[in-house]
Amino acid sequence: MPSIIEGYNYDIFISYRQKDNKHDGWVTDFVNNLKGELESTFKEEISVYFDINPHDGLLETHDVDASLKEKLKCLVFIPILSRTYCDPKSFAWEHEFKAFVEEAKIDQFGLKVRLQNGNVANRVLPVRIHDLDPGDIKLCESVLGGVLRGIEFIYKSAGINRPLRAQEEKPHDNINKTIYRDQINKVALAIKEIILGLKAKSSGEVKETVPHSKRSIDKERVKKKKNARKIIWIGSLIINIIFILILINALKPVPFSEEDWILITDFENLTGDDVFNQSLNTALEVTIQQSSFVNVLPRTRINETLKRMGKENTEIINEDTGVEIAQREGIAVIVVCNISLIGNIYLLTAKVVEVNTRKVLKTEKFQANGKNEILISLDDLAREIRRDLGESLKEINHEIVALPEATTSSLEALKCLVKGNEAWNKDGKLNEAEVFYLKAIELDPEFAYAHASLGSLYYWMNNRTKGEEHFTKALNLLDRLTEKEKLWIQARIEGFRGNYEEAVLNYNIYLRNYPSSSNAWYRLGYNYMMLDRYEEAIAAFNKSLEIHQDKDPNAYINIATCYGNLEDFQQSVEFYLKAFAINPNLLTITNLNHEFGFTYVQMGEFQKAREVFEKLTAGEDDLKAQGYRSLALLLMYTGKFSEAIDLLHESILICKTTGYGVGELRNRLFLATALKTKGMMPEFYEELIKVNELLKAEGLEPWWYFLYGKLLIRDGKLQKAERILNEISVRINEGNRSDTAAFNILKGEIQLAKGNPAEAIELIKTGVNLRRDGYTLESLANYYYDTGDLDMAIVKYKEIIEIKGSLGWEPQEYWIKAHYNLGKIYEKKGNYEQAIKYYKDFLNIWKDADNDLPELIDTKSRLIKLREQEL
Repeated sequence: MPSIIEGYNYDIFISYRQKDNKHDGWVTDFVNNLKGELESTFKEEISVYFDINPHDGLLETHDVDASLKEKLKCLVFIPILSRTYCDPKSFAWEHEFKAFVEEAKIDQFGLKVRLQNGNVANRVLPVRIHDLDPGDIKLCESVLGGVLRGIEFIYKSAGINRPLRAQEEKPHDNINKTIYRDQINKVALAIKEIILGLKAKSSGEVKETVPHSKRSIDKERVKKKKNARKIIWIGSLIINIIFILILINALKPVPFSEEDWILITDFENLTGDDVFNQSLNTALEVTIQQSSFVNVLPRTRINETLKRMGKENTEIINEDTGVEIAQREGIAVIVVCNISLIGNIYLLTAKVVEVNTRKVLKTEKFQANGKNEILISLDDLAREIRRDLGESLKEINHEIVALPEATTSSLEALKCLVKGNEAWNKDGKLNEAEVFYLKAIELDPEFAYAHASLGSLYYWMNNRTKGEEHFTKALNLLDRLTEKEKLWIQARIEGFRGNYEEAVLNYNIYLRNYPSSSNAWYRLGYNYMMLDRYEEAIAAFNKSLEIHQDKDPNAYINIATCYGNLEDFQQSVEFYLKAFAINPNLLTITNLNHEFGFTYVQMGEFQKAREVFEKLTAGEDDLKAQGYRSLALLLMYTGKFSEAIDLLHESILICKTTGYGVGELRNRLFLATALKTKGMMPEFYEELIKVNELLKAEGLEPWWYFLYGKLLIRDGKLQKAERILNEISVRINEGNRSDTAAFNILKGEIQLAKGNPAEAIELIKTGVNLRRDGYTLESLANYYYDTGDLDMAIVKYKEIIEIKGSLGWEPQEYWIKAHYNLGKIYEKKGNYEQAIKYYKDFLNIWKDADNDLPELIDTKSRLIKLREQEL
């Protein structure tokens, strides 16, 4: 049966690898179910080409049935994307998938079709039955020429990644929460949208020719009407001249070039309903920011400018304030907005105002019949503003989803999202941000941005379980978002999951489409930084600063961190100070305060470091807890463990009072280390018991279990360590290098303790390759020392010493004691000169240390004996 559009042989072509149909006939079942769904979706009969015996194994050199080209002449092409489909050597990939794309590009419709709702869809409609590797996704996107989208039939749970079945035994265990019947329906509806779009285009291209009838006009009639026609012609000419003058004035160009910045003032709310405060601005900015033509000045930069203006408490940005901000920022035009209510009709107005002259260049007005239509009208308003600024209609209409679908139809939910972002990013109030995000989701359960934001917040608060719950919901809502939102949410989620390579790939794809996004450059830099690719990170942060006109303190902070990891501490301090000059409040953000203080420690400026940490101890309780911990780590670095133990107890007490479980856990791990170094073993065991209790909290990362497990192993408690290893195994995020490193190294440490060195070394090396820092390297150095390979132990302990970024973090103790261990190794090898050198280095670090530290006493004793031997 031919296609419902003349000239095409099939409506739908199903392409797949035979491997995906051999075992359980999944593809055959899918086709049969789809055909049934199509019958209830279309009035017409829809033809489907499905070859039950595809030519798997054919290569490019083999002959191909010439009839296949005719069968590929179809409206919609559905590839069944599996782990095996994305293979350039397969018949389906080369002679069906690629062949269809090339053919569709040049046929009458092209590869992409405009749908009836104004969106654009690809005639390739992928059905995904496995989560694909990044390389396979990239391969698909290289053929499609854009981001891979489609409908997923994936059943995923811990350790499972397989096709979704029509009859699932345990449907609720599916992390994706997808239902086979619903997904089939989505495929059918997507096909219908595409085919209706093709039919509309097909009928629109048929040009009707209206034949001209022969006329016989009496010359005398023409003569009689001649004067009347002259009068009409002159009148028309005058009207046209007036119209042209009006049009010239209307088309007078706005002083705006592609990728310039605009400022949008806060909506003047004349309705008396405060639900419109802030939320309308967020909605308008989201819509306009779908454009790669226009850059909208973000609220963070507005707030920084207000601070410089001495107006940091300004709540409403009106036209006067907006003009002053724009002048300071070098912005040529602003958009001034208001909303009013006449009867039941809402009126949305936007004026494009030239900053220097205050002249109104354009005015746009749209009506909304009730609150439910406001966002739709706002979407139209945004499109007109983009046109006024010079963007082409083609670009404006390119794959744009109507705003209520792109974000949320709830204005109150938008308002909560804004407040949540401000609470987290501006003030660091995580609990307050959580409340706002939860409220946004309560108002609109399908608010993808709110789910992604809340998931990110939970990850930041070390609660992976809740984070994954909301990430999954956000990802399941991607098909209702704009292309820009999809890319952004996917990249953001991968970054928070610790899949930094994936995040880098996604942000680079995003930046190919939206290269003027300072935030995307910033996030790309952050993920490079987490991969220890510091030079690339600095370049990305500088690109963000260039777009942001050098006014983003967070970019300066991260550049400072990169220079610190590159051991250019002077440069690091300079960039920290640049950030604090823009926003002094950053100095009392706990993690930034800690990092900045320990940069001074790296430089030997202990008093300056102490002064930095004391800025927190003078603040509120949540700040004091971090300040006490930072001071304790500084004291532990100098060997003053008695004082450090007291401060850690203070920090723990505050964390217990405020309910900050992860902070208490981390403090107790540091405390356990301090007690063991001090030789206070009963107290050390007591802390291990308390750590074990805290690890029962939900959502903790495997890394915390690893830190505890390593303490257990070094104390000979192998059975408990094996239980911790099992806990890690069920908490690993697929693709997270840190998680996998924690599992491998702890398993390697257990094998070493059991007397299985061959198994241990492979596991520990694998872990170190995934996450190389002082803490993981110590496991490798300890392995070589225990197995008697002293030369390799020397190499690894020296590598630990080279990592100066260990100070202030969990590897700090290993960094200090690497000097002590090297002294012992060289003494054992009979190289007394080197032994004395490293013993002296160790004593120099702890020159002001408590006198009763066992390793300090041992070092002094060894040094005396070595000097006696020299005599």
